[in-house]
Amino acid sequence: LPEEWFSAPSGSGTPPRFVSSTDFFDTGPNSLFCAGYSSANRTMLHSPQFFVPRVPTQLIFMQKFSFESLHPNYYDGAQLFFVPGSYGGYGEEYEWTAQFGGFSQGGYNGTVYGGSGSYIGGQQAWVGSQNSFLPVSANLPSNTSAELAQIGWALFSDNGVPSLGWWIDS
Repeated sequence: LPEEWFSAPSGSGTPPRFVSSTDFFDTGPNSLFCAGYSSANRTMLHSPQFFVPRVPTQLIFMQKFSFESLHPNYYDGAQLFFVPGSYGGYGEEYEWTAQFGGFSQGGYNGTVYGGSGSYIGGQQAWVGSQNSFLPVSANLPSNTSAELAQIGWALFSDNGVPSLGWWIDS
């Protein structure tokens, strides 16, 4: 992973971590990738810390994914998180739409099946498959206190078939 980025898996077994991958990318030479897993878990990719801007801004990134699904049920999915303060792997995490209201482009496209065994069953997420890199623009409101924060990209797997995974790029 790039310097100051880290990946933190949680759940049963040995879930995979995000890694640098040259298999698929939007801007060369690589993207960040995490494979799905065969038991309920969450693997979070953490950005370096940054000062939240004092004016409204957007987080923009590209993504491609292939998560386990059998239409109309989606078993695996991914969400975006805001992590305020000095984190280091422990502390408060806020799912993006609950904290900020959403995306101006490329937002969540479905709901993880409530009976899937996934930690986010019944919640909105990126689900299914997206076979090419498409942009995401996430709204970040202004901050009056200039606090430190991190962004977290979290892949959630259920207790079933592992999904191919999730690629994230700039």
